[in-house]
Amino acid sequence: MQRKLYILLALIAVFALSLTACGGATETPTEEPMEEVPVEEPEEEPMEEASEEEPMEMPEAILPMVDPLTVEGDVVSAGSSTVFPLAERMAERFQDEGYAGNVTIDSI
Repeated sequence: MQRKLYILLALIAVFALSLTACGGATETPTEEPMEEVPVEEPEEEPMEEASEEEPMEMPEAILPMVDPLTVEGDVVSAGSSTVFPLAERMAERFQDEGYAGNVTIDSI
């Protein structure tokens, strides 16, 4: 009885795999010439030259400031070796500013 069940399950699996492999055939589209659409190129704006007297203005930070004393829990970060030094420095700053949780920084 158990052998028949295994054979039936094997047949169902083979049938399902063959349907998956062979199914989904679609008709190939007919070769019709595509309609040409005119492409508008954007107008180039003249670049402003940076003066040596005035430093460039930096945009405001997108992320809100974080107070390490109000944050709870652990911080875990894993990323590329390119980002690792920055993440490590941020972890040091959090701990220097009084963050009491565990900070784990890994480089992948």
